[in-house]
Formats: sequence, structure tokens, C-alpha cells
Amino acid sequence: MNSTMKTILPIGLVVALVFGVTFLSQFTSTPKPPVNDIGGGSDDLGPPLHVPYSLVYFNPSDPNIVNQYYSGFYELHTENNWVGFPIGNRRPHELKIAAVKRSCSKCTGARASVIPTEEFQTQLRTIAMGTLPCISPVPDILSGIAYAAMRSKLQWQTFDFDHPEKTFAIPVATSPGATSMAMIELGFEIKAVGEPAPVVVYFDVLNDKNERMITEPLPFAVKFAGREVFEVTPRDIDVGEFPDGTNQRSQDLLVYSIVRDFSNFPPPQIVIGNNDSHVTYDKGVPLTEVELDKLTISLSNYFKYPIRIRSGYRFAIHTHREGGGKSLDIGPFEKEIHVGGSQGGNDKTYRVGIRGTILGTIRLESGNKIDFERYDSDAGKKLRPRLWTERTDLELEIVPELCDPKFLKMELAASEIVLNRKYWTLNVQILPKEGRRPPWDGIVYLRTKGPNPINVRIPVSGHGR
Repeated sequence: MNSTMKTILPIGLVVALVFGVTFLSQFTSTPKPPVNDIGGGSDDLGPPLHVPYSLVYFNPSDPNIVNQYYSGFYELHTENNWVGFPIGNRRPHELKIAAVKRSCSKCTGARASVIPTEEFQTQLRTIAMGTLPCISPVPDILSGIAYAAMRSKLQWQTFDFDHPEKTFAIPVATSPGATSMAMIELGFEIKAVGEPAPVVVYFDVLNDKNERMITEPLPFAVKFAGREVFEVTPRDIDVGEFPDGTNQRSQDLLVYSIVRDFSNFPPPQIVIGNNDSHVTYDKGVPLTEVELDKLTISLSNYFKYPIRIRSGYRFAIHTHREGGGKSLDIGPFEKEIHVGGSQGGNDKTYRVGIRGTILGTIRLESGNKIDFERYDSDAGKKLRPRLWTERTDLELEIVPELCDPKFLKMELAASEIVLNRKYWTLNVQILPKEGRRPPWDGIVYLRTKGPNPINVRIPVSGHGR
């Protein structure tokens, strides 16, 4: 992801709510009171450190999202990420801040920089045009670009948590009613995918004589989550049943990104498992804005926290009963596809399973599998399911080398014809002292005799004690 776009995501909400609404009032001809001040103070200038918005109140239970946290999603395997908090000094002397502790010593850093007044005013004019209505956790593009342009010109001082005596100075206010601005940025590493979690850095505020001006350090908090470059939904595709005469089932696979837009997220690659000719797919189609919005709402409800889908593609996945001159066996089947990044690198590769059931000429009389359920392995167990077909000319046999597990003993009894249907009784047995194993799944494999044989796969399962 290029540097500008990587900044757009983390700063979007902060800029929209803070710069676009609050800070604009600080530079008008008629000064207005701040939205929020943090710290103690009794003079007309208010608390010592001017923090003109409420995101520093780390209160996840607050119903107002502005007061909860900074919510952002960041790409794995990237360099340090930074989120900015503007602060100000209205006093006729320098203020100093010192980073005294942090919630995560291995993943959090902090730095600060003075913001030149001319740079700050230029950004305000740019941001105010596009961000005032943005009262949501959805990043705003104009805000991010404006902030990225400004921050690239700043001179940063990194805080040393082992030496809190090393402070950062916010210059004196140039005139009564003015505010000298600076920026605190919290930096953090993205080590794993997970739900949004906070990091907090605490700052002391000192005057020009190095005297503390507040009773407790101020918490600055960022809540964030790591995400893969792209993700897929669904992770398993169930194409259902293929009755006689049905040769194809199709379902959409959505591949989306929370951290990249279309400009740096080309369609991923899809590889069919084992080059299986029974599975094909159509070229990926970019999702429309309406589709992205619907997916955003759906996945936000699923994850139980707000996200924003920035880009994505739809792939139509087709499963065929006939493929490569072969027909799928009667019974359940499983296939797979693999979805990987088109640019390689650290992009995750996803396995997507495809499952379904071929209904055909020969079926179980009851249910769709042979289930031994829980059984006493010392005593063994025997079941006698029945198979039937309307083709009375068919002859059926067991294919023992393809049956599993091997402790199953099987025998196909003589067939009988009843009311124009042909029936077989399949004797399936677990001998005493065998089959002592936890829940297991297997297959009984049968085949019709003669030319053009029909293969039949019947699932079997059990739990030996």
C-alpha cells in the first residue's frame, strides 16, 4: 500500500471529527470555547494542555462513538503505523509533555511534532470542504490526503519510555487567544489478525520550570485491528443436491479487502484443487458501491463491530456433474479451490471447500448415510440398510478396496424386486473388539456391473467406546 493511502485509513475519523469541526473554530476571527479540555487549571486560559476533542477519553462503553476510541484496520506485515492526536498550548510560556508509560511495551511507540500555523491553516481549508458531514468510523479521503501532505513536512521527536525526563516542548502561544499547535502520534505494530484492541500511552504535562501541571497522566488511546490484505466469503460452499437431469450448480465467492482500495488490490488468483474438471469459475467482477455497502453491513453484523469494505470482487464458482468425460459418483462429494494474491508476497492463501451430493439411480431407502452412532466396541454392532433403484436390470457389487474404514465388514444380500423397484440389503458390521475409536467418518463404495458402470458412494460414521 502506498504511503498516502496507508495514512488515509488511520486518520480518517480523527480528521473528520476534529479538524473539520473543532479546529476550524480555533482559527476564526472570533475565538470560540474548545469542545473539550483535559487536565486541571484554574485561570482563564483553562487547563494546561488544550486537547480540542474527546477521543482521549478512552471509554468503550460510551454510546457516542466519538468518545469511544479511534477505530481503524491495518494491514499485516507492514511497517509501523501511526495515528495522530492534535494538542495545543494557549499559555504565554512553553508546555512540556513526557511519555511516562504505555499499555504494551513491545508494540507501542510515541512521537510528537510542532505544527507550523501556516501548514495547519492550509490543511483546515482543504479538510473543511469534504469532512463536516462525516460523523462515522468510515475514513474520509480528503482528510487523509490533507493530513498526509502536512505530516510529511513535520519534524518528529520520538519519546523514550525508559527516560521520561526527556520531554517535548510545545511553543508559547504567539498572542492572547491564540493556540500553538502540536501533534502527538501513537505508533504500533500489527502482529496478528484479531478483534479491535486498544493501546494506550500516558503523558505528563509540565510547565517551563519542569513542574507537573496535572495530578494524573493523560491517556491517549488508539483501538485498532490487524487484517489480511484480502479475505473471502463464504469459506465453504454448499452446492446442495444434484438430482437426475441437473448438471451444474453455481454460487458466488466474494473476495474483499478492508485495508486496500481497487487501485492496489487487483483481482486475486484462483486455482482449482487437483485441476478438477468438475469445477470451473468466471473471471472476477469488481463489486459496485452498492454491493460494497451491503457487504459492509452484512460483515459488520457478523463480526459484531463496524468495518468498511473498501474493494472486492465476485467470482462465480461452477460445479459440474459431468467434467472431463467423467461423471461424479452418486453420493456426497468434496472439492476445493485455492484463492491467493495476484502479487504474491505475504498475501494469505485461502482454501475454500465445495461440497454437495449427487442423487442418482441408486439410493438409500432411509436417510443419506449409514450411521452407527455411539456403540460398544467390545460388543460390536451390525446395521442392515436397504438400497433401491427403479432400474431392475442393474446388478450391484461392493468395491472393498475403496471402502473405509477397513474394520467394517460388508456383504450385499441377494436383490429382490417389489412393485417395479429393485432392492438390496447391505449388511454392514463392526466385529467385537474392533472399531474402538473416537467419532469417525468413512465411505461404503459400490459399483454396478457391466458396461458404463455407475459408482455409488455412501457415507458411514460412528463413535466406538
